[in-house]
Amino acid sequence: MSRLRSFLDEVRRRHVIRVGIAYVVGSVAVGGAAEIFLPGLGAPDWALRTVLGLLVVGLPLAVALAWAYDITPEGIERAGPSEGGSIGPSTAMEGTPQGPSAVKPADPRRLAILPFANIHAERDEDYFADGMTEELISVISRIHGLDVIARTSVMAYRDTTKSVSEIGRELNVGTVLEGSVRKVADQLRITVQLIDVETQGHLWSSDYDREMREVFRVQADVARNVAEALEITLLGTEEQRIARAPTDNLEAYDLYLVGRHHLNKRTDNGLRKAIEQFGKATALDPSFAPAYAGLADAYVLAGIGYAAIPDALARANEAAIRALELDNELSEAHTSLGYVRLNRDWEWETAEAEFARAIELNPSDAKAHQWHAHTAIYRRRLVEAGRRADRARALDPLSVMIQNESGWPLYFGGDYGAAMERHLQAVSMDPSFAMAHFNIGNIHEAEGRLEEAIGCFRRAVDLSDRTAVIVSCLGAALARVGKPDEARPLLEELRAQADKGAALSIWIAAVHEALGEWTEALDELERALEQREPMLVGLDAPWLPFTSLQDEPRYRKVLQDVSEHWGWGMDRPD
Repeated sequence: MSRLRSFLDEVRRRHVIRVGIAYVVGSVAVGGAAEIFLPGLGAPDWALRTVLGLLVVGLPLAVALAWAYDITPEGIERAGPSEGGSIGPSTAMEGTPQGPSAVKPADPRRLAILPFANIHAERDEDYFADGMTEELISVISRIHGLDVIARTSVMAYRDTTKSVSEIGRELNVGTVLEGSVRKVADQLRITVQLIDVETQGHLWSSDYDREMREVFRVQADVARNVAEALEITLLGTEEQRIARAPTDNLEAYDLYLVGRHHLNKRTDNGLRKAIEQFGKATALDPSFAPAYAGLADAYVLAGIGYAAIPDALARANEAAIRALELDNELSEAHTSLGYVRLNRDWEWETAEAEFARAIELNPSDAKAHQWHAHTAIYRRRLVEAGRRADRARALDPLSVMIQNESGWPLYFGGDYGAAMERHLQAVSMDPSFAMAHFNIGNIHEAEGRLEEAIGCFRRAVDLSDRTAVIVSCLGAALARVGKPDEARPLLEELRAQADKGAALSIWIAAVHEALGEWTEALDELERALEQREPMLVGLDAPWLPFTSLQDEPRYRKVLQDVSEHWGWGMDRPD
């Protein structure tokens, strides 16, 4: 079924049906004109038959050309893969990184910094090699004119045996930076080489034998040489940012790298360890801005649901503000602060300004583009949201989270088929990714296939370790198919989490509404509005239909307050 759906979507994308219909209409007109005028011109009978025969033969040719070629503002071009160039779920191999396929050599200024190899005898030093990779991504991403692939995607190649040309094709990059790190006590040996993907030739390479205290100079030197090799002239402000050492305390820096290592695990335990390491780093150097930005990142992830940490977004707010007080040019701190302003404070204008500033400072900040897309979705600017989501996907093509979220603008716009393709692709990238199964369930539910939706929700609950939003949608769906005895324990599970301080009123309301308990549902919705729970922005979405409450004055008041704040009116927006 997914293979058929992929084919039909591709037929639609290439305008094959539109071309076929246009050809038939035109043929009828031409045939009619020929039938009228040819006899009057004295043409033999076979001339009319020839014209009609050519029109019939031309139909499959026109369809074939529509499939093979696109008409663009630049002229007629051979049709390439569908938007984003992503591999469809029927061809993607589970467990294999899948990204855009390059039809022609990629821009040399589109760069992937591959995970640096740790050549120390102790595997415990892997965190330092990974940290060096991440730091170089951060430093080089500040250079305007470069597209630098995000950490999530490049780390998929940590232990790969794939060639540079294979990686280049999968990430659609023109150049690759790779290297190795050996750290012994306070001595460093770093080897770096910049490779042209198409020719496999070295554009630049260098070996550094330095003391640990010179690590920031090495990072800055690598960034300068990459820019020079790719013929990019650094602006004065870029040069200053690249050359700036974030701390003079090497012990604090080491703790910071350990914190980043744990942060990237995206687990409850990992986030708690990250917060501990970042806290130690700031204690050793209270002026270490990136460590505060790391704290903000960790608390934002906890606020999203990766860890049960009380007041996570409030703590993220404090850490991000402190980071920016110390260094107002930290793009990651602007990104985290924007997320807090959007989801905790509902200050969408401030959030957009923070995301825009983050992108100005670091055009390759995939997370800033991703969360800027959230703002556009909340405001129901869905075309813009799709554009921003696709930009994030281009910068982080192997991020299953970003791939999955790229379906959200399509879902909110009612294009369920296209949204389903994005979520199925996310599943093909990582079959254990709970939110993709959840979003597929949302589409099944929106299209009235409740049993299929329940199956997806059950799978997502198990994979997510019982995330509240998924538990809620499962409970509501069970209630709607007449299984209240299965729905009610899930409602009690949500209430138990809420009693511990989690803001879950909207999700509790959804289950009450499905059970027919309207008063309780309305009470919870009003509580959610009072607490400004982030997911109230989906109040008009198919996943939160609240169908039975549409005519209730209390519900209409909540909906009006939400819609007026976000500016999308009382009707379901386009």
